[in-house]
Amino acid sequence: MAAIRPESCAVERARSLLPLLQGLAREAEDKRHLPPEMVEAFTAAGPLDKVRARVAEVAERGDGVFLTPATYFIPPEQIGEYQSRIIEAFGPT
Repeated sequence: MAAIRPESCAVERARSLLPLLQGLAREAEDKRHLPPEMVEAFTAAGPLDKVRARVAEVAERGDGVFLTPATYFIPPEQIGEYQSRIIEAFGPT
């Protein structure tokens, strides 16, 4: 009996999201903007306790979570401030 490889579980989780993402991609193309469901699927913003809960929820479904601030149309010093806040909130203690 072959052992279950963790990456195969991640692949299955990703495959299970495919129909949802395909439907949302069609909607985004038709309306020329991202539907709220797609934004919600890929972002976490708001009060720190809500973001921590969202990150924990997403972390259970995947192999990793990458926390990064928005970078478009934001001055570099502001991006640096956001990065510092992410590190303070989620970095090692």
